[in-house]
Amino acid sequence: MNIDIVEKTGHIRVGSTNKISAIKYGEGNLYIGFNNGDLSIYNVTSAKGKEASSVQPTSKLGRRRSISIGSESIDEDTLTFDITFKNISKEGTPITRIDSIELTNDTSKSYLIIACVGAFRVYERIGGHLNLILELDEVRNYVDYVFISTERLLIVGLKAKIVVYKIVNKTRNIFQILKQGEIVLKDRFQAISSVRFGSKLFIGLLNDFLLFDIFTHELIPVVQSEEKALSLLAHSTSFNYFGISSSTPSTKIVSLGKDSTQVLILKDSRCISYDMKSQVLEVSPIRFTQVPLYACYIYPSYLLVVFQKKIEIIDYTSGSPVQRLETTGTNLITENQEHRCIYRVHGNDVYLYKQHPIQRQIDQYLSISGRDTTRTKNIKDPMSDLRVLGLERAITLVSKLSEDDHYFDSNNQQEEEIEKNPKKAKQLILRDLYKAKAMLLFGSYGKFHESLVSISIEWLISYHDILCLFPNFINGEAQIKGEKQSAPPMNHVSSYSSIKKLKAEDLKAGRNNNNKMVIETIPENDTQTIRSSRSVKSNFGIDSTSMTKFTKAVNNLIVYLTEQRRVLTNFLNDKENPHFPWKGVEITPKDIYPDEGQKNEDMLDNVSQIIDTSLFLCYFHTRPMLLGPLLRLPNNKCNAKVVNQNLLSNLHDHDGTVSIFIKELLDFYYGRGLHKDALEMLFKLSHDEDIHNDFEEYLQGPDLTIQYLQKLSNDDLELIFQFSFWILTEFKDDQLKYGQFIYMNDSFECEGYDQYRVVDFFVEVIKSEPLAIRYLEWLLFESDITLDRKDSTKFHTKLCLFYLKQIGNGPDSDYYYDKVYRFLETTDSYEPWTILRHISSDDDRLLRLTVFVHKKLGEHEKSIDVLYNQLDDLDAAIDYCVEMYINHHNEDLGRSLLHKLLEDLLEQPFQNAHHVQKLLESQGPKMSLTKVLASLPEAFPMKRLSAYLSQGLRENFSKLQDSRMECQLYKVGVVKLQDELLSARDQGYYLESSMQLCPICHKRLGYSVFAIDKNNNVVHYSYSTMTGPINEPNPVVEGVRLPTLVQSSDGTSTNGTDSSGAPTRGIGFGISHFLNEDRNKGDLQMENPKLDGEITKDPTLLGQSQSSPQLILPTQHLNEHQPLPISEQKSIGVVSPTHQVASHHVPSPTTQGNSNMLSHQNQFPQHQLAQMAEHAKELVEIENNSITHKHNDLNDNINIDKKEIINVIEEFFPHRRNIGSVVYNPTTTWLTLQTEALVGLKPEHQERFLDIKINFSDQVRHDKRPIKYIPVIPPLPFEYINTTIEMKIPYRYIKIFKELMDHNHDDFKRELWGGASGVYTDDSDILSILVHKGLFTNSIDLSDWNSNWNVHTDFVRPQLINPSSKDNDENDENDGIYGDLSVEVLLLPTLPQYHGFFANGINSRSWVGHSRHDGLSIAICNIKWESFGSYMRDKSLFKISELELHNDLEILREQYQHNSWKFDTQRFSEIKKKYGSTS
Repeated sequence: MNIDIVEKTGHIRVGSTNKISAIKYGEGNLYIGFNNGDLSIYNVTSAKGKEASSVQPTSKLGRRRSISIGSESIDEDTLTFDITFKNISKEGTPITRIDSIELTNDTSKSYLIIACVGAFRVYERIGGHLNLILELDEVRNYVDYVFISTERLLIVGLKAKIVVYKIVNKTRNIFQILKQGEIVLKDRFQAISSVRFGSKLFIGLLNDFLLFDIFTHELIPVVQSEEKALSLLAHSTSFNYFGISSSTPSTKIVSLGKDSTQVLILKDSRCISYDMKSQVLEVSPIRFTQVPLYACYIYPSYLLVVFQKKIEIIDYTSGSPVQRLETTGTNLITENQEHRCIYRVHGNDVYLYKQHPIQRQIDQYLSISGRDTTRTKNIKDPMSDLRVLGLERAITLVSKLSEDDHYFDSNNQQEEEIEKNPKKAKQLILRDLYKAKAMLLFGSYGKFHESLVSISIEWLISYHDILCLFPNFINGEAQIKGEKQSAPPMNHVSSYSSIKKLKAEDLKAGRNNNNKMVIETIPENDTQTIRSSRSVKSNFGIDSTSMTKFTKAVNNLIVYLTEQRRVLTNFLNDKENPHFPWKGVEITPKDIYPDEGQKNEDMLDNVSQIIDTSLFLCYFHTRPMLLGPLLRLPNNKCNAKVVNQNLLSNLHDHDGTVSIFIKELLDFYYGRGLHKDALEMLFKLSHDEDIHNDFEEYLQGPDLTIQYLQKLSNDDLELIFQFSFWILTEFKDDQLKYGQFIYMNDSFECEGYDQYRVVDFFVEVIKSEPLAIRYLEWLLFESDITLDRKDSTKFHTKLCLFYLKQIGNGPDSDYYYDKVYRFLETTDSYEPWTILRHISSDDDRLLRLTVFVHKKLGEHEKSIDVLYNQLDDLDAAIDYCVEMYINHHNEDLGRSLLHKLLEDLLEQPFQNAHHVQKLLESQGPKMSLTKVLASLPEAFPMKRLSAYLSQGLRENFSKLQDSRMECQLYKVGVVKLQDELLSARDQGYYLESSMQLCPICHKRLGYSVFAIDKNNNVVHYSYSTMTGPINEPNPVVEGVRLPTLVQSSDGTSTNGTDSSGAPTRGIGFGISHFLNEDRNKGDLQMENPKLDGEITKDPTLLGQSQSSPQLILPTQHLNEHQPLPISEQKSIGVVSPTHQVASHHVPSPTTQGNSNMLSHQNQFPQHQLAQMAEHAKELVEIENNSITHKHNDLNDNINIDKKEIINVIEEFFPHRRNIGSVVYNPTTTWLTLQTEALVGLKPEHQERFLDIKINFSDQVRHDKRPIKYIPVIPPLPFEYINTTIEMKIPYRYIKIFKELMDHNHDDFKRELWGGASGVYTDDSDILSILVHKGLFTNSIDLSDWNSNWNVHTDFVRPQLINPSSKDNDENDENDGIYGDLSVEVLLLPTLPQYHGFFANGINSRSWVGHSRHDGLSIAICNIKWESFGSYMRDKSLFKISELELHNDLEILREQYQHNSWKFDTQRFSEIKKKYGSTS
C-alpha cells in the first residue's frame, strides 16, 4: 500500500560554500544555521496570506530571493528571504540547534535559543537586530533540552545530570535566568520529550526511562509493563555498525502532537511507545530495517522517518508503511505543523514537502483494492482485503484528527448544526466510514455479528441501510410500502446476494422438509451420493449452507433491531426535543434516520413501526414461538396489516403453528387496541366454510370471540354488544351459558360494565328476560360489585318485577314464585309501592306476597289483615306477631299486634272462641292481662281462660321470687366487702429492732427494704420472690443493689423497673413530696414516685392482695453503718445504695402511724410545709392549662409557665448560693460520688453520704456483682433548691459522648427527661442536656434561667488552646469541641410532669402519668469553654477526679479477678488423695 501523504513541491539552494548545520521553523519564519556561525531567516507565507504586490530587494547579500512552492492540488506556500546575521557564534563555529521561544506577548519581538559548538545563548530579535540577552556557559555541552513557555522553564540534559533554569524579568526589558535545581542521574542522559503531560516530562537514559516533574524535580520510574519493552533498555545497537557517527544520540523521543499523552521512543532500530496518562510502556508495532537518522510527527497519525537514502511515512497506530520517498541523502529535517510542511536539508539544498489535504488522503484509502498477500494467504480473512485495510486506515486518520480541524467545517458546510459542532461532525463522518466497513464485512465475508452488532449498534447505523441487506419478506419498510423483491444494490460476493435473493416460499420449504426428501431417495449405502448432495439445493427449499447463513444473519438482525428500539425509547422520552447523548455529542433523529420532511414525532412513529414490523418478520420466519412476547409489548408498533397478512397466510396449513399464530395475533390486536379488527377477523373465521381440521372447527365456535370479549372494558361496551349478539342469537340453546361467560365472569372488566345498559341489551335487543334475571341475580347476590343505595333499589325492583312477570308464563311459574317469595322474604331493598302495583290481588299466592311489602312499609296491621281476614291463616298471623315481638326486639309492637289480632277474633267471639283460646294460651304471657280481660265480652266462657290465667299467675310468682333472691345476694356481697376492708386495715407487721434476723439469709434486717414471703415471714425483699436455694442468684435482683419494693395504685409490685424493663428512680424530695395530704392526721404523705408507685405500710390504702410481697419499714434508728432510717431519708433525700442506672433509687417515708419517726432539725415547720404544698398543688395545674406548643419547621418547642416555680423559689428559697464543684464522670458509683467537693453541703449530710459509701463498699465486696453507674449530681433534699453546682466536663468525655451520639452507638443511652423551658430531671445526663439545648449546633440559649445570657459574649471558645494538640485541630474543624466545659447547674423544684420533645438531633423523654418524679429539677444557667485540662488547676478537684479514676480501675480489676477462672489447688489435692491410691 503506497498512499501519497506528502508531495515534494520544490526546493531552494541557500548559501554558497557554507553548509547548512541547523534548521528550524517557528512563528512564521524558517531559521537556517550554517557551519560558519551565520544565521539566515526566511519568511513563510501561506497561499491565503500571500500579498499581491511585488517585493523589492533590500538585503545586503544582493537581490532579494523569493520562491513559490506548490502544485495544482496543494495550496502554495512562499519562502521569502528576510535577513542574515553573520557569525553569531562569534568563534565561527557551526550552529548546532535553533529553537524559537516565547517570552513576551510583544509580536514585534522574537526570541531564539541558538546552540553552537561550545556556546548556549538566548537572543532577542527586533527587526533587523539580533541582541544577546542570556548566555549559559554551564550547559554548552548539552545533550538535549526543552523550553516550556508557560512557566519559562529551560530544562537541559547534560551527560549525567539535568539542570532546570527559569527565565524571569529583572526589569521590563531585561531578563534574568535563575537556576532552579540540578538533578544528578545514575545513568547517561539521552533525550527528553518536547511535550509534557501535566507537570511531567519523559526522560530517556542510556538504559532506563524516567518521568521528570518540572516543579518538584522528582524522578519517577516508568511503569514497565512488558518484558519486550524491558529488553529494549538492555540491548542497544552500535551506530558505528551502520556507518553513523557514534556521537549521534542512540535514543530519540518523538511527541505525537501537543495534545497527545503518547510518546514514541526510538532506540537504535527499535521503537517502543509510552502513554504518560495510563503509564503503560509497550512495544510499538513499528519496525525499522535500519537505524533512522531523524524522525518527526506528521499530523494526524503519521511518523516521518529519515534514513540515509529514503524517507518513510508510517502509520504509527498499526506500524504499516504508508508512503516511501527515495532521496539522495538527508542531513537535517524540520516540520511546519502550522502549514503542514516538511523541510529536508541535504548539503545547501532545502527540499520542501507539502502534506495532501485530509479528504484526498481519505479518498486514496477508500479507492484501493486487491489482496495483501504479505499478511495472510487466506482469501476469506478480511485483513487480506485492501478495501478493509483502506477503511481501517481512513477510520484511524479521522479518529486522530483534532475536533477543531478545518476539515470538519469544509466537509459539512451545508449542515448548519454540524458546522457549529465539529465534534459531532467528526463522529458522523466516522459513522459513515464504519457503515461502509459493516456493509463490506456483511456482503463479502459474512461477518454478520461484527457488522450488525459490533459496528452497527455502536455507531447507530440507520435501519434503512441495514434492512436493504435482507430480502423484502424480512424488511419491514418494504412490507409496509408493499414493495416486491428488489435486486441487490451492491456487487459483493455470495454472502450478500445469497441472503438477498431468498424468498419466503424457499425458506418455508427448506425449514419444513429440511432436505429430507432428497436424502430419502438416496440408497442407504451410497455414501458418495450422500456426500455430494449435501451442498446441492433440493427441490423443496434452499441448500443448508444458505439456510445457516440466513439464520445467523437474522439472529444478529434481531439483536440490532432490539437495540434500535432502545434508541427510539430515548428519543420518545422527550418528544418536544428528542435527543440523547452519544460519544460525547447530542444525537437527534435526523442524524440517524432518513429525513423525509416529517416532523420529529411523525418520523419517530414511522421508524417505530418499521423497526417493530421488521422484528415481527424476523421472529415469524425464524422463531415463531417468540412472537408472543413481542406482540404483547405495551409499546409495540407493528403494522397491523402486515401482521394480519403473515399470521393468517398459513391458515389452512397443517403444520401445527396456526393455533399459535392466531393467539399471538389476538394478543397483538388487544395490545394495540384494535379490538374491532380482531373481532371482525374472528367473525369471518367463525363463518369460514372451508373446514379442514379440528382447529378450524374450533375457530367456527364462539370460544375465541368470548375470550376476547372478556378482556374488554366498559369503554368498549358497544363493541361487546355488537359482537356478542351473533353468539347469543345463533347459539340459543347455550344462550344462558354464553351470556354468563361474557357478562358475568367476575373479572375486573366485567364488573365495570354499565349495568343499566347490559339489562336493556338483554331485554330490548336479545329479547331474553331469563338472561336479564340471571344477570341481576349475579349482580345483586354473587358479584363483588358495591352498588349505591339508589342503584341497588332500582335493580332489586327490576328483578322482582321480572320474577312476577315470569310467574304466569310457562311451566316455570312455580320456580319463579319460589324465587320471588324468598326474594321478598330476605330483602327489603326495593320500591314497595311499585311492587304492590304489579301484584295481582286475584291470586291468593300473589296476595300472600303483599305481606312482605306491607311489612317493609311498616303497615303491620295490614299484614295481619291479609293473613287472617283475607287468607284465613291464623297460624301465619300469630307467627308474624311473634316475629315482631322477638326478632325485631320491639315488644310493644308485637304486643299491640297480638291485641289487634285478638280484637279481630272478638268481632265474632263465640264463633272464634277456639281461636281466642289458642291465641291466649300460646301468646298470653306476651300480652297485657288487664287489656285482655277488658277486651273480652262479659258472656265469654271463662273455662276457655283457665289455662291462660293459671300460666300468668305462675310466671308472676316466679319473677317475684327471683327479685327477692337477687336483693339478698347484694346484701351479702356488701357485708363481705366490709369485712375484707376491716381485716385489711387491721393487718400489719412490726419489728422489734433492726437486729432481727432474716429467716432466709440469717443476716440482720437492718434498715434495708424487706417484705413478707409466702410463709408469712419478714424477709429481705430480694428473697421474697426466690424459688430456688439460698445460694442461687436471685433472678429478680440485678447488679449489686437490692431493688426497692415498687407498688402501683392497683396493688401490683415490680422490681424497680418500668413496664419496658428500664430502671426507675426512687423517691426523692422535691415539690412532689407535698402533693398528697392525709385528711385525718394532717401529716404530709409522699406522692407516687416516678414509675415506681407508692410505698406504704398500710396495704389497705393500696388495695394490696395477700399474695403480693408486703413492704415492712423499720421503726427504730441505730447508730450503725446502715442505710438511713426512713425519717432521716426524708430530711436528707439519700438512702442505702439501691441506685439503678441513671436514677436515684430512694425509698419514701411512711405515711402514718409511725410513732418512732425521727424529726430532723433541718425539717421545715408544719405550717410552712402546708404552704409549700399549696404551691405544689398549683404546679399540678401546669400539665392541664400551662403547657403551650410553639410549632416551627423543625420541631415542637414546649414551654411551661415558670411563674409558679419562681413563686416557690422566691418565698421559700430566696437566696441563691453555690455549693461547690464536681468533675463529670460517666462511670460514677456510690463509692466515687463527689460529695467532698460540694463544700456547701451540711456536715450531717456529708457524714451520711460517707456512711453510704462505706456500706456500698462492703456490699460490693460481699455480693461480687457487676457495678452500675449513677448520675454525677448526688440526690439532695429540697432545702438545696435554688443552689448551683459547677460541673467541670473534661474534653475526653465530650469527645467520647459526641462520637457515640454521631454513630448511634449501642452504648449511647438517651438519659434525658423533660426540657420544657429548659427544666430537666436531676438524673438527666448533663451532656445530653447540652446537646438538646444546642451545644453543637451553635444555637444554645440559656435565657430561660439566665436573663443576662448572651451567646456571643458568654459562650466563646478559649483563647489559649494547645496548638500542638492534633485532636484540637481536628475538632476545631469538624466536631466543634474547643476544650473542657464549665457548666453551672441550677437546682429547681420538682414538676408534676416533664414533657420531652425533639431538638438539635436528640429526643428527650417525657415523664407523665400518675407517677411523679421523686427528685429535684435542674436547669443550665451558664456555660463556657475552658482550655484543655483546666479542671486540673484546682488541686482538690484534680485529686477527687484521679481518685475516682483509680477506684474505677480497682473495681474493674476486682470484677476480673472474681469472674476469671482460678485453679483450686486444695480441691485438686483432695481428689488426688482420694483416688490416687486406687491407681
